[in-house]
Amino acid sequence: MIHLAPGDPAELLAGPFAPPAEVEMIRQQFGLNKPLYVQLAIYLKNLVTGNFGYSYTYREPVLQVIARSVPATLYLFLTAFVFSFGLGILFGVLSAKNYRKLMDRLFTITGLILYSAPVFFVGIILVYYFGIIFRVFPTGGMLKPLGDKGTLGYASDFLRHLFLPALTLALFNFGQYLRMSRSSTLETMREDYVTTAKAVGFSERKIFGKYILKNAMPPIMTLAGIQIGYIFAGAILVEAVFSWPGLGTLILDAVLSKDYPLIMGSYVIIAVMVAISSLIIDLLYAWLDPRVTYR
Repeated sequence: MIHLAPGDPAELLAGPFAPPAEVEMIRQQFGLNKPLYVQLAIYLKNLVTGNFGYSYTYREPVLQVIARSVPATLYLFLTAFVFSFGLGILFGVLSAKNYRKLMDRLFTITGLILYSAPVFFVGIILVYYFGIIFRVFPTGGMLKPLGDKGTLGYASDFLRHLFLPALTLALFNFGQYLRMSRSSTLETMREDYVTTAKAVGFSERKIFGKYILKNAMPPIMTLAGIQIGYIFAGAILVEAVFSWPGLGTLILDAVLSKDYPLIMGSYVIIAVMVAISSLIIDLLYAWLDPRVTYR
């Protein structure tokens, strides 16, 4: 699919006025003159040995280029995940406890709107109001290049730049967690063991904490595992809107410059992250539900 896109990376590297001989030399240097299946076989062979290739545009190993961008994406992802996951479960449980009441209707409508709104559209709205109209937060980048501001100055500047992109990504995922936690909590509240616990005389706090919430968590954890892959896709759009120097921006630039090794290497790293996170979530099932065993 990458090779089907129009454009030739050799021509981009050589420049618009380069002679055909120079373009052909670059094409031979990077193996772009070989058949596609041969290029794929060479790439897979190198990948097994841990060689992700060299970036066409940065002229250095792909892993080194990715390593510089991953921390910024992790800061954005972890911040958005903590707030969307925690607040989504909290408001979802409150919505379930107030089923068909005004609070439930307000939370349900809010979750539906946030889930349906395109993440880049939400980002543009936040930039317009908080960055341009009220000028509360910066609209792009990760730090202001203004000399030595000290540790606290850098931390404060970083958090101000992080707020809007993290909020944009968190709002989208918050709607999904709210809806999932609400439906899972409602389903668990109708179970027979919950009715029995109420008949025995357990307090409402104990019933929710020990029986309802813990048994409602597995579907929410499944959603979290699935969302990790989507959150990287959403991060590409968010990072593009806010010029956040993370993996999403790196992939976008690599696509525009036809940097095949950098594109493929980035998606391999993302696939590994998703696989590891899915494995961790599967292992958490045994802790959440003692009936789950692994053999």
